[in-house]
Amino acid sequence: MVREAAYPSPFRLTEQLLLCVPRDFPEPRQPGFDSAVTAALGDICEIAGGGTLALFTSRARMEAAFAELEARLSELGLRALCQETSGPRWWLLDQLRTHDNTVLFGLKSFWEGVDVPGAALRCVVLCKLPFAVPDDPIVAARMESVTRDGGDPWTDYYYPEAILGFKQGLGRLIRRKTDRGVVFVLDPRLLSRYYGRRFFRSIQRCALVRDDLAACLEQARSWLADSPGRQGHAATGL
Repeated sequence: MVREAAYPSPFRLTEQLLLCVPRDFPEPRQPGFDSAVTAALGDICEIAGGGTLALFTSRARMEAAFAELEARLSELGLRALCQETSGPRWWLLDQLRTHDNTVLFGLKSFWEGVDVPGAALRCVVLCKLPFAVPDDPIVAARMESVTRDGGDPWTDYYYPEAILGFKQGLGRLIRRKTDRGVVFVLDPRLLSRYYGRRFFRSIQRCALVRDDLAACLEQARSWLADSPGRQGHAATGL
C-alpha cells in the first residue's frame, strides 16, 4: 500500500524573506541592462555588508561585473570572490561560511546545492531569470521532443525549467527556521511579462517589494538592520 502525506513548510517566509524586484530596470536585451545590474549589485553589497551571493546565468557577465566591482567592494572592506577565478567551489563556499564580509559571484553550480545557514549568507541576488538559451542544441532538442509528444515546448518545458532554477536560487537563502535575509531579482520581466505570475505562484508567500531600486534598497536596509543577530552588518549610507 502506498501512503501519501503533505507536510507544511517549516519556514515563515513572510517574516524571514524579503523579496525585492526593482521596477525601474531595463530588460536583459535592452541597452544598459548589464551596467544597471553591476551598479545595483554594488549598492546591494554595501547595504548587506557582505554575506552576499550574486548569481549569474552568463560567465561573461559575471566576470565583467566582478572586474568592475572588485576594487569598490574592497574599499568597503568586503572580500569579493568569483567562481573559478578566485578558487575552487569548495574553497569559495568555505570563505562565504567563515568570513562575514564575503561577496561571492557564482554561476549555475551555485544556484543549487549551496547550504550556508545563518548570518554568513544574508543576501542573494538573482541578476537575471535563469532562462536557458533556446537555440542551445540540448535545449532545442528537448523542446522538439515535447512538440513531437503533443505538448507545448514553452509552457511544458522551457518556462518550468526556468521556474525550477528560480526556486533553487531563492532557496539558497533560507536554510533554517532562524534565518532571515533579502533576495533581489534584477530582472523586471518577473513583473512585466505574463509568465511572471507562474514564477510567483511557484514559491511560498514572502514579504515582497515591487518598487524602484532606491525604495527596494531602503526596504532591504531596514529588513537587514532588524534581523536578529545581524545588527551592524548593514553598511551606512549609499
